[in-house]
Amino acid sequence: VVLVTATGSVQPINQVDVSSELSGTVRKVHVDYNSTVTAGQILAELDTDKLMATLASSRAKVEAAKAKVTDAEASVIEKQRDLMRKRALAAKQFTSTHDLEVAQASYDRSEAALASTKADVGVAMADLTINETNLAKATIASPINGVVLQRNVDPGQTVAVSLQAPVLFVIAEDLKQMELQVNVDEADVGS
Repeated sequence: VVLVTATGSVQPINQVDVSSELSGTVRKVHVDYNSTVTAGQILAELDTDKLMATLASSRAKVEAAKAKVTDAEASVIEKQRDLMRKRALAAKQFTSTHDLEVAQASYDRSEAALASTKADVGVAMADLTINETNLAKATIASPINGVVLQRNVDPGQTVAVSLQAPVLFVIAEDLKQMELQVNVDEADVGS
């Protein structure tokens, strides 16, 4: 009879570390140790006051950018009409070539300004999307169905995300199937 002794622990086959992509203060924690959770269930919420203000600012910037596009479009129409008048007058020799060139340059600048304001709308929309995404990430949800093994966060605690996000929760997928992780003495391995 050969007897081998080992020490170790029973662990779930699949477990997930849940962390936050955002820094902030934890407003609410909805689960505790041994809580059964489903995929998508809210585990915790970060304070969203700053995120809401940033989102409102982004929405206002989008509206302002759209208003600038309308203004630039009106300017293009105005410069185009002025150019058409100058062309008609130049064709009849009632105005100088210089006036026609100035009108053409003014029209070209207004077209460029319109393109620039349309690009500004795209930038503002991208910022709005980023801020909407950040607001959604302020709610920390469970990625899998399972059981909460560890809860490393409490309401009021500050979460600081740096190079490595802090682990807020550890969730085991299925505790019906476990694995035993043991440390066997090197002398006994050969036996």
